[in-house]
Amino acid sequence: MEQDERKHPRATAKIWTGLFLIVIGLLLFAHKLNAGLPDYIFSWPMLAIAIGLLIGIQHRFRTFIWIIPVVWGSFALVDQLNPQLNLHDYTAPLVLVLLGLFFIVRRSRYPGYAERREWKEQWKKNWRHPELNNTTDGEWLDSTSVFGGAKK
Repeated sequence: MEQDERKHPRATAKIWTGLFLIVIGLLLFAHKLNAGLPDYIFSWPMLAIAIGLLIGIQHRFRTFIWIIPVVWGSFALVDQLNPQLNLHDYTAPLVLVLLGLFFIVRRSRYPGYAERREWKEQWKKNWRHPELNNTTDGEWLDSTSVFGGAKK
């Protein structure tokens, strides 16, 4: 079922994207009408945060990728709002620490990896088990085929 979800994106992803664009359009209308919105709403850090949240909503926050633009945008927004903090000097160390945490905390790349590995280990132990290879009743067929078919 999960493979089908990747081939055919859910309609909710299109709905969230449409709502995202509508909200941005309404905010731009309000800005043009001098509604008193703060200037930082129309900055690139807020755009990065909004895109990260949109990605998270579309993927139901199951993936880790949405957090990168949110953290990056939040860090830049705080630095933009409080220039005396001078946070841009700490950007590279923060990125390295977060990247290290990502590698430590992330789950295995393939779902069910532990179960498959356990099954393989069990199979390696039992594939030559004497009870499984009882050929006294002639149930086994020995066939070797190279570039061709096999006949019984």
